[in-house]
Amino acid sequence: MKLLNENKLEESAFMVGERTLSDVYWLIKNSKKANSIVQRSLKGVDLFKALVALNIEALQGRYSHNPEAISQGVEKFKSLQCFMYQCSEAPADTEPLFKALENIQELTTLDFIEDTHEYDHAYWGD
Repeated sequence: MKLLNENKLEESAFMVGERTLSDVYWLIKNSKKANSIVQRSLKGVDLFKALVALNIEALQGRYSHNPEAISQGVEKFKSLQCFMYQCSEAPADTEPLFKALENIQELTTLDFIEDTHEYDHAYWGD
């Protein structure tokens, strides 16, 4: 959180790293009480995947209508492009996950274009 003035805080959310997720996972798994509570709430869902999904849900809630998120989205998109480039060698480039990420890359590109002022005001046709 950043301090804006004496009485007001600006909150931010971010995708936590693998170490943080691993630490939380370890803490839950190594506490009988915590593990029992969490497992009841998960109903069979993998804990690590649930932690990641929870963090993503929080990010979506925080930034879904925030104009500042656009610049962050561009940076994240560039990271996706870097990741895809690094994974584009055979046989990895034929894996279903790689193909799904290619699709996400295309859809994200369309999202960026369709969210622009220029797109909103472009000629649609007669």
